[in-house]
Amino acid sequence: MKILLVDDEQLARQELSYLLTEIKSGNDYFEASHIKAAQQMLLKEAIDVIFLDMHLQNESGMELMETVTQMKEPPFVVFATAYDDFAVRAFELDATDYILKPFDLERLQKVMSKIEARMSHRSVQNVPDKKSDASSRDKRYLPIEDEDRIVMVAMNDVYVVTTDEGEVIIQTHDKEYRMRESLKAMKEKLPEENFMQVHRAYIINLNEVEEIQPWFNRNYQVTMNNGSKVIVSRSYMQAFKAVFGLS
Repeated sequence: MKILLVDDEQLARQELSYLLTEIKSGNDYFEASHIKAAQQMLLKEAIDVIFLDMHLQNESGMELMETVTQMKEPPFVVFATAYDDFAVRAFELDATDYILKPFDLERLQKVMSKIEARMSHRSVQNVPDKKSDASSRDKRYLPIEDEDRIVMVAMNDVYVVTTDEGEVIIQTHDKEYRMRESLKAMKEKLPEENFMQVHRAYIINLNEVEEIQPWFNRNYQVTMNNGSKVIVSRSYMQAFKAVFGLS
């Protein structure tokens, strides 16, 4: 189990990880002292559980909840707080449970038992459709860093991915996003049954192709449903023709 501890107090994170280890060994622990770091961790790791302090320095845990609630299969969230009034608020926001500071081992054991039961139930529900590992949830939504937040963009809303000066540009039907990442790394995040690289600088959503036209040097020009035009280079021509049944 991968557990993310979000608290601006290092001692609180250390205490919580110690108690959780007392309950069960073998878990992987990740820490974040502020919202931005927590969001970045969600990009890198398939987190199962988040223990979230709702009162961070100059920040509110609600900001992270906004990111979590946009995920297709979000991690379980446990509010870790010194304030009783967040108990009711936790369930209003679909949090799994809450624990009060100072942490109580017995209470924490009950919370973890509830989470393990829900994880088992989720695993059973996912068996028929599960064709890959735990990262398969990333096939439905693409986490994109946009200024000081992370936006969860639906995969089927991505039309074209291209590259420019060390950044990738992700085109959706109404907006463009820029990320400091390679096109190769982005290609690995996109489901291959829906996306294809057609040029060294372009990946397209096959479901959003509107028109295919012959182009210079035996290439094709593809017009997407959002108006973008992309060249299919000869290196990718054979695979592209096969997908669309072209001779």
